[in-house]
Amino acid sequence: MTAGALADLLDALYQNLDTPEPEFGAQAWYELAVEESCRRAVSPDGAAHGVA
Repeated sequence: MTAGALADLLDALYQNLDTPEPEFGAQAWYELAVEESCRRAVSPDGAAHGVA
């Protein structure tokens, strides 16, 4: 996933969490996406990690 696509996903998940009834599991997906974003921020090449 590109950095832009990850940012778009984070935005969509955050917007979903900001609704009265977020989708089931959205919090967990948001936390995973934030972790990946943080890993990329500290990675020298900004590459994705883990299983694709």
